[in-house]
Amino acid sequence: MPELDSVSAQKRKRPVRVVAVLAVLLLLAPSAFLCTRLLDRASADLALLRRQQQGLVHVSTLTSLVAALTDAQGAAVRGDRAPAGEVQRAIEAVDRTGLSKRSDLTAALAWTKLRPDLDRLAKSTRHGREAYAEYSQNIDLTVLLIGTVSQDSGLLLGDQLDTHYLMNSLVTGLPTLLVLSGRMVDLSGMAQAAPKSAGAQVAAATVRQLLGHSAADTASSMHQALSRTGSTTLGPALMSSLDRLAGAVLAMAPVQVLNQGPSTAPDVQTLAQAQKDARASVLELSRVATAEFGTTLDEREQTVRSDRLTAVAVTAGAVLLAGLLLLVTRDRTLPADTAERAGRRRLRRKPGGQSADGDVRSRHHREEDLPAEWHRAPGETAEQAAARQQELDRVAP
Repeated sequence: MPELDSVSAQKRKRPVRVVAVLAVLLLLAPSAFLCTRLLDRASADLALLRRQQQGLVHVSTLTSLVAALTDAQGAAVRGDRAPAGEVQRAIEAVDRTGLSKRSDLTAALAWTKLRPDLDRLAKSTRHGREAYAEYSQNIDLTVLLIGTVSQDSGLLLGDQLDTHYLMNSLVTGLPTLLVLSGRMVDLSGMAQAAPKSAGAQVAAATVRQLLGHSAADTASSMHQALSRTGSTTLGPALMSSLDRLAGAVLAMAPVQVLNQGPSTAPDVQTLAQAQKDARASVLELSRVATAEFGTTLDEREQTVRSDRLTAVAVTAGAVLLAGLLLLVTRDRTLPADTAERAGRRRLRRKPGGQSADGDVRSRHHREEDLPAEWHRAPGETAEQAAARQQELDRVAP
């Protein structure tokens, strides 16, 4: 019967349908999980990169502020007019980076507290030792702020050793060299003005030793970065300024006198000229290192964005493949009434009418056009066959 044929077809298709659904689930579940993990990781990486990019700008402007404060300190200690305009411009440059508005950085609060003190310092008229003490306190706080910004921004985080060593030099070594080189000139000048003051002599000698050791540590960190980098531009960009800095530091703190006592009194004018060279070299190294690290961050951002697009594309492909699989295996069984009508029009077997493939059904006649004797079942008389045909014709649409 046609109804039985339809039901049988549906039962045959049901296992295929179940297998298709299971295959879709096995395809989509891992793809969705993988895509979610990749997107979460990409979002976290992009957030870190944005923090690092903003932190790099903060560190660069704060380093310039340290240089301006060091110059102002030297002028105030000598009794000259401090370059207040340069300090004020450096403060405003930090403000333009939006450091005070960064709610995600603890350094923002520190800058908000430090800035009024720097404004007062730029207008200070103190000289000599008082100026040295006042400037030193605020300069130390600014250097500490650079370290806080680097920690809050994750600048020292990364899987590449060259950028780690480079950033360590940028946020720690170079600002320290700026401060120590300026203080050595200031303390040496005060020691020369008070030759009988043992405290001034000891302070100058101590800073000289600190300067020599800090320069050696910074140079080692820079060379570690150069030896591990895959960049073709970092080495040529840093080497000339690094050599110039080494020469300036050696002029201020020669290796052969680092361990000698405070009796060794360097010439203040020679120190001042070497300090200018060291300052220029430090600022150039800071500029180059900032630009190089900024390029590295931009490349990482492009990679992360590309990985995110790849994850989305793979998931979309999995969804499309799953849809095609469901479409191919969908249930194509006709409704019961349609199947019944189609079954009554099925071609019957003709006597001796075999085709080339062994099919014995006629291709030219419908069921209702065939003589009743062609429908006779085994053991059925012609009258019984005719009666059955009439019943079929009566119920047929």
